[in-house]
Amino acid sequence: MQKKKTKTLISKLRNEISETCREFASREEGIYTLNVPTGGGKTLSSLKFAIEHCKLNKKDRIIYIVPYTTIIDQNAKEVRDILECGDLLLEHHSNVIRDNDDEDYKLLTQRWDSPIIFTTMVQFLNTIYSDGTQNIRRLQNLANSVLIFDEIQAVPLRCIHLLTSALNFLHYVCNSTIISCTATQPLLAIVERPLLISDNSDIIPNSDEYLRKFKRVEIVDKTKTGGWTCEELAMFAIDQLNHLESVLIIVNTKNVAKKLFEELSKRNTSEFGGNRSQLIHLSTNMCPKHRLQKIDEINSLLRKEKVICVSTQLIEAGVNISFDCVIRSLAGMESICQAAGRCNRNKEVDERDVFVVDINDESLSRLKDIKIGQKCTRRIFDDFKNNPQFFENDLLSNQAIKRYYEYYYFTRKNEMDYSLDNEKNIFDALSTNKYGGSAYLNLYGEKYSFPLKQAYKDAGRLFKVINDDTISIIVPFEEGELLIRRLDDYCSFEELSKLLRDTQRYSVNLYKYDIEQLVNNNAIRELKNAGLLALSKKFYNDNFGIDLKQNSQLDFLYID
Repeated sequence: MQKKKTKTLISKLRNEISETCREFASREEGIYTLNVPTGGGKTLSSLKFAIEHCKLNKKDRIIYIVPYTTIIDQNAKEVRDILECGDLLLEHHSNVIRDNDDEDYKLLTQRWDSPIIFTTMVQFLNTIYSDGTQNIRRLQNLANSVLIFDEIQAVPLRCIHLLTSALNFLHYVCNSTIISCTATQPLLAIVERPLLISDNSDIIPNSDEYLRKFKRVEIVDKTKTGGWTCEELAMFAIDQLNHLESVLIIVNTKNVAKKLFEELSKRNTSEFGGNRSQLIHLSTNMCPKHRLQKIDEINSLLRKEKVICVSTQLIEAGVNISFDCVIRSLAGMESICQAAGRCNRNKEVDERDVFVVDINDESLSRLKDIKIGQKCTRRIFDDFKNNPQFFENDLLSNQAIKRYYEYYYFTRKNEMDYSLDNEKNIFDALSTNKYGGSAYLNLYGEKYSFPLKQAYKDAGRLFKVINDDTISIIVPFEEGELLIRRLDDYCSFEELSKLLRDTQRYSVNLYKYDIEQLVNNNAIRELKNAGLLALSKKFYNDNFGIDLKQNSQLDFLYID
């Protein structure tokens, strides 16, 4: 009865938000914000706004932009099912698998002239800033459109000024309407090159009220001097499992995820209160197909058996899953908010705990964003202890998120112009190009006097949304083993093209230092076709995916 009552209340609140969005659509073109709590139905509410706004303001199309490919599939499917729009909705992202001869799809992705487009932040920013003629063809169709940005806070920090400048141009010059849609609204209006948000921009003016009504979790600061060891954290998780049915632990590094999983696996039956429990590990050392299978397995086990899942941040991005308890390794507040979205997701009970811990085994020397995010979150925790009333006694309040971004953006205010080597940056190359002007003066002894002085070619060539220094390796998981054999044999160009697309689901991206470790262990070899790398079967297992040292061949999933 309580579950039914809660479900009815949530549906009522979602309908209120949706109707408010529809009414707001009568406003003229602008740059607006949609601040909706997790579970508030922001995808469909923002789409209702967009459809109505297109009708009233004669817009050409709706472009829905998300940060991760893991989100896009489920959102596009949900919208396609509700609108029954079939091929009128175009999905354009790297996970789309099409036949090589699907010329219609190629043409649609090159033009972006479909009525509804679902794409990623990578594709959107590439359209504006990256080189390539296909980007120029898409650019014109960003004009006179409604652009919805889901989880806009996930944009890489170095791209922020390029993004705000592009959005200002698209609205004030190209007559498009922009919606920033998230539960953790970043303060893009306070950065040095700000997003010029419209007056009275909040689509939901009373978002604080909805945040209180949708509240399903309490953030509990469990950080301590010296931090937590993996052994201590394992015992803490077991203590939670003794009075709950499921626990999710999210950590910042793959090494700690593996170590914590191994620590939990040592525990005996008595420590688990005599209950037989499932233990599952998730990380990007698993290929996408493997990860999806694990997530399906978790969903099938929840509410049937006790479950502990140890995962890296991948589970925070668009994974529709709900645990009784979440333990999150200290990170930025936006990550803690995302982690909280995996706890008591459907308000199964009134409120659950999300514990934030600091793990002393985590090495973050290569993870600058997380390291700085941790420092800013610690400041929020200290502020909250000193004055919880200012934050309405909630670490996920709008006030807490706003204060966090004030700290974070101030700390990193000099990193938003997309810096290059030798003090150059792409923002300057596309605007005043001071570096190019100085070089011209030194070379010719006079100032550059021509009207266009921007370095478009260099900027387009150097621009990458994700500075990815990783190398892709095919793993022998299920069909991946067959793909490796076929790619190591003769195949036609047409067959090779299809095989390469199929490998996306059976590939893992590793940094060069990990590749070197595998090479030293004779764990990888180069295939005959396309110079691809393949992993030895001995170095891939069901629990961890790629096992760099091949010393953890654990063949259990149960803790008993």
